[in-house]
Amino acid sequence: MAAFRFPRAVWLLGFVSLATDAATEAIYPILPFFLTRVLNAGAVSLGVVEGAAEATNSILKIWSGRAADRAPRKRPLVLFGYGVSSLARPFIAFTTSWTQVFAVRVLDRVGKGVRSAPRDAMLAVWTTPTTRGKVYGFHRAMDHLGAVAGPVLASAFLYFYPDHYRTLFALTIIPGAIAVTLIFFVPEQEVRLKADTTTAPDGASAPRRIASTSSIVVSGFSRTSSDMPREFTTWERFSCPTGFSTSRVRSLTTNSCRFECMRM
Repeated sequence: MAAFRFPRAVWLLGFVSLATDAATEAIYPILPFFLTRVLNAGAVSLGVVEGAAEATNSILKIWSGRAADRAPRKRPLVLFGYGVSSLARPFIAFTTSWTQVFAVRVLDRVGKGVRSAPRDAMLAVWTTPTTRGKVYGFHRAMDHLGAVAGPVLASAFLYFYPDHYRTLFALTIIPGAIAVTLIFFVPEQEVRLKADTTTAPDGASAPRRIASTSSIVVSGFSRTSSDMPREFTTWERFSCPTGFSTSRVRSLTTNSCRFECMRM
């Protein structure tokens, strides 16, 4: 179906989110019961754990957004974020106090805070002005599909193995490992922000167009359009990130070409 003809990177990142959310949501609904009935913690501890975890997530999103804008490649940040969450989450199976659960949940949310912005930046490279909403809508749908699949699978597991909460928590390493592995197969092109300036007559550096003008340089493509990846066979099909107008070719050099997006 034409509605689902997305680049491979979009599909892969969608399955990454599906697997990660399935693992997270398999634990989250059970966590209050586990804290109060198994670890004999008070209700206040649940508020402290979740409040600190979500605060950490929100604060780190501010930092990761700035870091993603400055990083030529987003994959290391995305890989670090998903890796931290996938490794930390199963350790809830070995906790014996609510403070240990607190530490694991904070680490889990550290991963989410770090990965969200660079992952969205990776998705932006594979969109066009006419598919941007469809791509992000598809990604959110995969994310929510994982949020549904996680509790369903957890309920089925506990139906056949009642009270095996720790085993369930440990098994979340499987979807976490799948998510991290898929990230290595997501193709990525180097994108960096670069100020577009020129030298004024008096020798001072001055804006080439207007003060808010910036360019995005994408390098590493073949010089001839026939050798370029299918998504970039013509410059009109290259997509600028949100906040930039349609890109255009600025220059060609050996084994590389340059695209530029103008800030709106």
